[in-house]
Amino acid sequence: MKYLTGLVFLTLCITIFGQFSKSMMSIFGIPNYLSTLRDLLLIILAFVGLLRANPLASPRLIWGVTTLVVCVITYIGIAFNEQQYGAGLYFARMYMLPIFFMMALAGALHETDQVERRRLLFATFVLTALTVACSLGLYGVMLADRGFASKLIVGIDDNALPVTWYIAGGTWMRMGLPASNPNSLGLILALMLSLLFTQFGRPEAPLRRYLPVIVSLSLLALILTFSRSSLLLFAVTALSMLAFKELNISTKLVWGTSTLGLITLSTGLVAISLIDPDSGDQILHWLELNISGNDPSMQGHITTFQEAWDSIESFYLHGFPKGSVGQKAAFFTNNINHVENSALGIFYDMGIFLGSIFMLGWFLTLSHFHTNHIQSSILIGFAVCAQFLPYFFEPDALIIFVFVYGLAGLIESRKT
Repeated sequence: MKYLTGLVFLTLCITIFGQFSKSMMSIFGIPNYLSTLRDLLLIILAFVGLLRANPLASPRLIWGVTTLVVCVITYIGIAFNEQQYGAGLYFARMYMLPIFFMMALAGALHETDQVERRRLLFATFVLTALTVACSLGLYGVMLADRGFASKLIVGIDDNALPVTWYIAGGTWMRMGLPASNPNSLGLILALMLSLLFTQFGRPEAPLRRYLPVIVSLSLLALILTFSRSSLLLFAVTALSMLAFKELNISTKLVWGTSTLGLITLSTGLVAISLIDPDSGDQILHWLELNISGNDPSMQGHITTFQEAWDSIESFYLHGFPKGSVGQKAAFFTNNINHVENSALGIFYDMGIFLGSIFMLGWFLTLSHFHTNHIQSSILIGFAVCAQFLPYFFEPDALIIFVFVYGLAGLIESRKT
């Protein structure tokens, strides 16, 4: 693997395992500099990658990045005008990290040959397998000792865990480690699974012999996150790939796999109910809440749209006061304008006009990587998922999405 590609891949690894590494370092009293290292590495790689990608010959890349940077500078200016210096710089950093990663990735993937493509796919599949193995192992540890689980997640030795680590309406724990939370792990697994699915039926696929096992365990881990948005991402992406005829999977195999999956899931629920009736009741109650539409999270999404419409006069021009939007705003204020939708979150924070230009910059930059319908499917799945999760202040999620989207562009399309 070439040095720039290797460093970009290293950045991805730090992004995936950063939270878990931070927890482990905290337990052993080791100072954590991984976040700082990643940020500095991204800044350096961004400019190296941009030069490597030959921006003068890549108008969509240079115009997209320029648009995004101008939007972030304008955002900082608005924050300073509101005298929100710390919040403005903090959130500007969150916006810039995925942009830096796109610049670095553009250089890494520029003129990538077949050998480098295969190495990168191989490394990604190995990373997926390691992530799944780590997730399943840590999940077993968490179920066995919730005090230790709490220490791994929030750094304290207590049986109390954040509410988001349990299914709604019950006390059944969701899988979330080594990511920062169950939804983040679900996103990682759903995106990686999308890549793995494209390799079925390809003689040149990396780890072809072990692909069914990796896919099965990844799907099991994805289900155990209980992340509906991530499951939706994978389902929409897979269906889109089928519609674009990018999957070498027969209709019989799709229906057979779906039927087998439902039987396996039902058998698992029955087994849990027999072994631990209380846990079985909790999971069934969670399913009941989702089917009936009474799940608190679902209600929260509906409320998000209602609040956006009711408060449009307060944020349409230049957004709510900087440092007051999203969960990260808890660092700066108690008056939080929370939103569970990424697109609305951008508009809440930047205003409709600047937010629209910022989104245009994102699409321009992503279009630089676009080469096939596999990427279109992944983008559709992620866009649907983002309507139910606030990824606008989650650089980790966006970095992983950009990597998978860019790497999918190296896969030979089945469309002729």
